[in-house]
Amino acid sequence: MSSDKTVGKKVQVSKDIDSKETLQLKQISEQERELYYKSAENAYLKQVNILNAGKPVTSARDKTIIINALRQSYTLSVLLLAANMKRSTYHYNNRQLNKVDKYAEVKIAILDIYEKSNKTYGYPRITKALNKLGYTYDRKTVYKLMKELNIILPKK
Repeated sequence: MSSDKTVGKKVQVSKDIDSKETLQLKQISEQERELYYKSAENAYLKQVNILNAGKPVTSARDKTIIINALRQSYTLSVLLLAANMKRSTYHYNNRQLNKVDKYAEVKIAILDIYEKSNKTYGYPRITKALNKLGYTYDRKTVYKLMKELNIILPKK
């Protein structure tokens, strides 16, 4: 009977040792996770410095570009934590980056007309010139595209 009690005590002691070992393993894995996160955060901040010359990144589009560059080295969840960005925002902006610009051809034509006019045509004249070339766009659309291209003339 005494052997049963010692066996029970040995089992209890081994459980205590196992729990101490698992606690140490959890602490090590927490330390590794923290180190991994700090490494990802450091890599993210380096990319921010490269992209924006040290200025803080505020646009979700820029954050998405940086996260895409670091995806091969780090997991998405860690990078999203480092960038302080929601997962849905990342996926939305990632889709927007891959979207094809439906006005790309017209933008080239607008720039060509603008350069040929010695940078003097505004959106009404450029709209008429586009109509002559076969592009039928409203003047508001041309104005919007010129704003995107940063070629709006100042008002007199």
